[in-house]
Formats: sequence, C-alpha cells, structure tokens
Amino acid sequence: MAAITSLKVELSEPLKLAGGAELAELTLQLPKARHLRTMKVSGKPDMGMILDLAAELAGLTPAEIDEICAADAMEVVGVLSPFLVKDGGTTQSPSSPIPSTSPQSPSGI
Repeated sequence: MAAITSLKVELSEPLKLAGGAELAELTLQLPKARHLRTMKVSGKPDMGMILDLAAELAGLTPAEIDEICAADAMEVVGVLSPFLVKDGGTTQSPSSPIPSTSPQSPSGI
C-alpha cells in the first residue's frame, strides 16, 4: 500500500483564482513539522491559523483561501484539525483515518 502524501477536499463552490482559473477541489499536502513550527499554538489553534496553514499546504495565498465558502472552510478545518490538536490542546498526528478526504498516493492511485 502506498503512503498517503496529500489530502483532497472537494469544494461545494469552485474557487476562482487570479488569472481566471477555478479549483473544484483543494489538494493539501500532509503537514510536516516545519509547517507546525510557524504556528503559535497556546491551547487550541484558531480558525485563522488553520486556514493560513491550509493555504500554505495547498499552494495558495491567504487571500485566495479566504474566498472559499464558509462550509468549505469548515471542511478544511475539520480535515486539518486532527493533525493539530488533541483533547488537551496539544499538537499531535492523527491516530485514525481522517473523514471526508480522498488520500492520494505518489502515483495518484
């Protein structure tokens, strides 16, 4: 079985990017320690921090990620939250599969 290298979040409304391109889904690379290092977490991370992380993981600007609809933003936060918090607010990696995502292997299978 191939290792999971990214997570996909289908958008309920396409995201319009500068230059006219549209995205129907976000492909988020898996967060690494270097991504978490830049987050200032005292307790649970807030939505803004998670959306900034999502923008970085998707190769988007914060201004671009700000244009996804609220329902899609909540989906993105839900996908990334298991990587960031545990019940006590400590940073961790998830121990169980993440719901509502489409894992992608390096070969795209």
